[in-house]
Amino acid sequence: MEYPTGEAFQKYSSPFKQDKGFVFQHVHRLIRCLVDCLTETKDAVTLKNALAVARCLSAKCWENSPNQLRQLDGIGSVTVKKFAMANIRTLSDLAATEPHRIEMIASRNPPFGANILKELGNIPSFTITVTQLKKVGKEESVLRVSFMKIADAAVQDCQQKGSSQSDVQGRHWVHE
Repeated sequence: MEYPTGEAFQKYSSPFKQDKGFVFQHVHRLIRCLVDCLTETKDAVTLKNALAVARCLSAKCWENSPNQLRQLDGIGSVTVKKFAMANIRTLSDLAATEPHRIEMIASRNPPFGANILKELGNIPSFTITVTQLKKVGKEESVLRVSFMKIADAAVQDCQQKGSSQSDVQGRHWVHE
């Protein structure tokens, strides 16, 4: 959240920062409590939304917002605005951009673009697959849950196609 920088707002700056810090210090525990309660009540829709809020608060930005780019070192609010003007609004958009274009948009010198792409490559990406094996009753089913890192899936895909693992290492996989 950006705080107004005008003269009239300066006297409220310190209390605002203290209050914001207090809220964010405790909100994670409240959300965790909410998730635990919703797990017990088996309210999947509200649980999904609570987990989305927890994820956004942990990242300090909302999903589908250009501010998610601020999670990367060296990218601040000015750079986010520059990327948004260039129609780069997500981590996936940024990962698909050439290093020299990143440097040009951000008005930064090399190897800034390559470093950003390297940092994006270090973000863990996962896929979860749920398969219903059989229905036991009205409200119960037997499920198979598969959890895999995207990079592992890419290696398996390349191995099936006869490519080597080194073909995959230069790619950046970001799942949002």
